[in-house]
Amino acid sequence: LNEMFALKQKGIFIQEFFKKRNIKTIAIYGFHYLGQRFYYEMLNSDIEIKYVIDRNKYLYNKYEIKVYGVEDNWDQVDIMVVTPIFEFYSIKSFIEKRIVCEVISIEDILIEMYM
Repeated sequence: LNEMFALKQKGIFIQEFFKKRNIKTIAIYGFHYLGQRFYYEMLNSDIEIKYVIDRNKYLYNKYEIKVYGVEDNWDQVDIMVVTPIFEFYSIKSFIEKRIVCEVISIEDILIEMYM
């Protein structure tokens, strides 16, 4: 989160990571605090956030975005951004068994952009 603020202070926006890679559609895995901050950061960009996945999908029905549970069927996206940093590798393995897309940690995105 600190890195996201540091980037904004430098005039660098996280959307640039996706634009440089010609990524058009993303999904967010994990919609607690960090997932929500990421969602709002991306909301007014050219990158389409197709949906969010969360184990507690019913907690987030007030948002204007489709929220799937982990056992639901997910639509195809270019990339899945995982926000639970400490569980990234187990979540990535789970996602790769369910859908074919690039899977990346939000931490890896921010580190790459910050360097």
